[in-house]
Amino acid sequence: MRAHNSHIQTRRSRHRRIPVLMGRVPFINFLNGIPNTKWWHGQELSGNTIINTDPALNGVYSAVTLAKPAQGRLGLGVGYNGSTSRGNVYSAALNTFLDGAEGSLMTFVKLNPTAWITGLAERILYLNTTIGTANRFILQKSGVNGELSAHRIANNINSSVTVNAATTGSTPDYFLLALTWNKVLDRVRVNFKGDQIGADVNGLGVFSGVLLNTESNIGANDAGPTLVVDGDIDHVGISDRELTQAELRNMWDESGLS
Repeated sequence: MRAHNSHIQTRRSRHRRIPVLMGRVPFINFLNGIPNTKWWHGQELSGNTIINTDPALNGVYSAVTLAKPAQGRLGLGVGYNGSTSRGNVYSAALNTFLDGAEGSLMTFVKLNPTAWITGLAERILYLNTTIGTANRFILQKSGVNGELSAHRIANNINSSVTVNAATTGSTPDYFLLALTWNKVLDRVRVNFKGDQIGADVNGLGVFSGVLLNTESNIGANDAGPTLVVDGDIDHVGISDRELTQAELRNMWDESGLS
């Protein structure tokens, strides 16, 4: 029997009608359908391999907790312990795929409540190059309590946006943090929970350099590791195009967290 809502069907039960949702794909399939985007989903059950949708971009976990139940439609999360955890995602294929002129980085994160008030930076995603610290990408909890920040640093020009404490609310729940950049259009944008934060940042530098093996990480700064996240991270994405704000809003809405 077809219900009035075309997206819902019902099946008969001896005791009641049970609604069956139709037509909504699993969240991981939704993410995989975003063009020109590759994902470390963080859905592993065991082992130390960080599985990417492109096997050439697989990485290696150290001292993480796998298969942590996540919120909404995220599935599972990967726990980072604030001290020894690290997800190294360096590969020659990542170095080739990362486009310093145009692209996007995004992830879903849940920080432990105490992480918001340490006064220390924690690297959610860090991609540094061989040219000192002049060319790198950073998604992080900043050194200011309650704040997040996202950075595209190119030729020592730091194009960044801060998500202030009033906006984050030091949330104990998962959030989406995304950084997009487009050198031709001369803009960097940062998105938090589906909304662009602040205005476009202009005056972008020219990005150059080769990724460093030890400083291409999820959840940490380097091989030490230092600046380790105290919380859970999953569905880390990288694209060689500038995702639109509408795409990021749709991503947040589809996550079941909004």
